[in-house]
Amino acid sequence: QYVFTSVPNFEDSVSVFIPVKNRTGKHTVSVMIDPIFEYDEISEEDNFAQFEFIVSSSSVRSLFQYQNKNEIESAVNFLNPAVKPSDEKIIFEISNEKEFINSQFFENNLGEVKTKFELNNILGNYRYWGRTKINGSNNYSPVFSFSRSAYKYILNDSLSFAGSYLNNLNYRNGKWEIDTAHVAFEIFSAGFEDGQAAIISRNGINYVPTPLVGHHVAVFNGQPPYEFIEYKYFNTYAGGENTTNYINYLKELPENRFAAFAISDEGTPKNEELKNIIKSFGSKFIDDVKFRSSWSVWGKKGSLPGTMPEAVSNAGTGPVTVDTTINFLNGFGNFITSEIGVSGKWDKLFVSQKVTDGSSIDFIPLGVKQNGEVDTLLQLELNNSIADLS
Repeated sequence: QYVFTSVPNFEDSVSVFIPVKNRTGKHTVSVMIDPIFEYDEISEEDNFAQFEFIVSSSSVRSLFQYQNKNEIESAVNFLNPAVKPSDEKIIFEISNEKEFINSQFFENNLGEVKTKFELNNILGNYRYWGRTKINGSNNYSPVFSFSRSAYKYILNDSLSFAGSYLNNLNYRNGKWEIDTAHVAFEIFSAGFEDGQAAIISRNGINYVPTPLVGHHVAVFNGQPPYEFIEYKYFNTYAGGENTTNYINYLKELPENRFAAFAISDEGTPKNEELKNIIKSFGSKFIDDVKFRSSWSVWGKKGSLPGTMPEAVSNAGTGPVTVDTTINFLNGFGNFITSEIGVSGKWDKLFVSQKVTDGSSIDFIPLGVKQNGEVDTLLQLELNNSIADLS
C-alpha cells in the first residue's frame, strides 16, 4: 500500500487501516519512506522500519494440518481461544455426512492451552466431518474432515485426492484407473460444383495445406495415439506420372498405417490398378466416383472393401464427410499430490496397490524449496509395500 503526503517541516504522522479479520496469528508490518529515493537526504538509514503484532483468536481451532487428508488414532486436539470465553466448555460435533444431518456431540472443558477429545468408538476407514464451537455460541468453526488410521496423511478416497494434479487417470470405485482417450478424425471432400475443398483433420488439426485438384492422402500411425505421419498430394486429373507415383506410394505403405483419402475439385480414378489398390484400404465406392464427384474414406491397408467408413456423392449433390472416433486406453498416467508438509517430519510411506500384469507404478517424491523451486528426488524403493522416507 502506498500513502502520499506533503513533505513535513519536521515531523508528521500517517494512519493506515490494517485488516485483521479472520487473520489470526503473527503479522509483520514493514514501512519504507521515499521508496524510490526521490528526495535527497543527509541519511536514508532511518527510512525503513519493521514491527510485528499478534492477532488473538476468540474461536476454537483444530490442530489438523489438512482440510481433508487428516488421520487420527483415537483423539482430536483443539487449540483454545486466545481470549478466555465466559463459558469454558467446547462443543465438538462430528458426522459421517458433510451436511451434519445425523451428528454426535461431545462436550469437554477447556484445557490449559489445548483441549483433547477422545474418540475411541468411531470406526476405522470411514470419513468423518467435524466442527466446533464454544458452548452457548451460535458460531461454528470451519468444517474439517478426518478418518481413523495410524497414519498422519492418507490418500484413500476421492475427497482426499482433491487438489491433486491428474493426467490420464480416473479415480473410480475406490481405485485409480488409466483413463480412456479419444481421437476424432474428419475427412471432408467437395468436388468442383460443391466447394472444391478437401479437409483431413485429427482432433481439429487439418493436414491438407491447399485443396488442389486431385487426391489428398494423410497417413496416421495404426497404433495409439494414432499420430499423424505424413501428407501426400496426387494430381489424378493430370494423370501420367502422378498416377504412377500414387500407385507406388500406396503399395509401399506398411499395413499398420491408417490412410485418409479425400478428393478436391476432380479426382476420377481412370486407372484400374489404382482403383484396386484403393480397394485394399477398405474402399467400396471408389468405382462410383464420377467426374467431379465428392469422395472420402478412412482406410487401412489390408482391409476388405466396404469395411471402412466411406462416403461418395455425384457432382452438384453436395459435399461428403466421414467422421470416425477411436477410443483407446492411455499408455500411462500420473498424479501429483498437494503439498504434504515439512519433509523433516516424514518417516515412512505405506502403499496398498494391486498392479496388473505388464504394468508398474513408480513413486517419486518432489521437494519444494523455500523459494518455491521444485526438486525431483530419486524414485522410492518399496520393501513389503513400505518406503523409508527418514
